[in-house]
Amino acid sequence: MADKSVDKLIEELQTKYAPEGSTIPVVSRANNRPKQVYIPTTSPGMGFVLGTGGWSEGHLHEFFGKEHAGKTTLMMLALKDCYEHYDGKRPIAFIDIEHRFNEEWSRLLGLPDDLIVVQPSDAEQATDIMHTLIKPKSSAATGVSAIGFDSIGAAMSYKEHELVSDRETIMGGAAHIMTRNVRTLAPLANLYQTTVFYSNQLRANYSQYGSPFITPGGHAVKHMMSCRLYLWPNTSNDSKKVDKIDGQEVQVGFEMNFKAIKNTFGPPGREGKSVFYFRPSKLFDGVGFDIEADIQTLGLLTEVIERKGAYYNYKGIKAQGRDPFFLQIKESGLYDELLADVNATLDSKFSTTFTEKEDKGKNYIDISDPEV
Repeated sequence: MADKSVDKLIEELQTKYAPEGSTIPVVSRANNRPKQVYIPTTSPGMGFVLGTGGWSEGHLHEFFGKEHAGKTTLMMLALKDCYEHYDGKRPIAFIDIEHRFNEEWSRLLGLPDDLIVVQPSDAEQATDIMHTLIKPKSSAATGVSAIGFDSIGAAMSYKEHELVSDRETIMGGAAHIMTRNVRTLAPLANLYQTTVFYSNQLRANYSQYGSPFITPGGHAVKHMMSCRLYLWPNTSNDSKKVDKIDGQEVQVGFEMNFKAIKNTFGPPGREGKSVFYFRPSKLFDGVGFDIEADIQTLGLLTEVIERKGAYYNYKGIKAQGRDPFFLQIKESGLYDELLADVNATLDSKFSTTFTEKEDKGKNYIDISDPEV
């Protein structure tokens, strides 16, 4: 009888407090809650670092690092992952606080033409728009599946805009509004299963305490994130992908490195890397992550792919060199099976890094300090 009375009480509370259209119960028993969904990432290497193979649906993610680390590009690819996860039935939105949305680059990355682009004048306006996009006021409208916010470092409050002509500033103005943003959006995103991505920068820390770098936006930003990914480019000559185009050597890609500083749904501290090509060439046909390089690295890590010298072997398919090996894998129809085997074998028993020898490059910053 006690259990029945509690169930009735839970039902009453759910009816009273659950917002209309929400997909996650406000009040329920743990075993009656929907299973957490993970949206597969474009890069298998990124999926390894996340530990779940994908972005946690309905939660907040932050990408931060120095300039030219690939933060905005990764955010756009993450939005694309969410759009494809729903087969285009739920739209995606890009909040362009920096006012420099590149439509051509967006199309090269494969983002849809119906991408919602918002260029607000201040952070308060951006926050209100994000609320409306997640929970539309019209019952006929469908909430977005994902939102990208670019960027926290560029966010400026309405009052700061008003004081520009007076040449005055407000201490902690951005932190105040971003605190409101993340604290109100976290429960809303979960209730309506909207995945949110933020980009952020590293700034000099003048307090002379802790790390020499901090991330703007206040402490609430990092506390409310389910996942925080630190990105940095490997600038060594070996990591640069150079190809000859029109008789000249041109860089067409680079090695993107990432580390899960905070990870609610997976093991924190995992590091990884993936080669990203920003220009089509003989090395890579198109724009995006080199998925085959990821599979090779992860396949060797998990021992799904056997390697002796320059020879690769998987289920009887043996070839010298990576390119001939993957060509034979595709021709034999084993490519999808290989990818599935690699993903199924990845778990916490493996190393937290891709390679035994770590070459982080000069752009890597030790951000183990809690200030960042």
